[in-house]
Amino acid sequence: MKVNLPMTLHVDNIGAIGMLDLKTNNCRTKRVDTRLHWIRKFIDNDFVKVKYVKPEDNISNICTKNLLVKLHKNTQKN
Repeated sequence: MKVNLPMTLHVDNIGAIGMLDLKTNNCRTKRVDTRLHWIRKFIDNDFVKVKYVKPEDNISNICTKNLLVKLHKNTQKN
């Protein structure tokens, strides 16, 4: 399977994006260190880029969250 690099990872969590941007860790992030360093490595090597998407525009919310009918119909159009 051919993949165009960098792949775009659409994220609606500003805190998660902040953790990826900061190169330091604190005591609250000690349990996610391995996965955090793993994805940072992919970002640094230009395999993945992270892009913020507003929660109401995040298509994956249709499968993971209870949505109002209006938002549910919006995600089906995308």
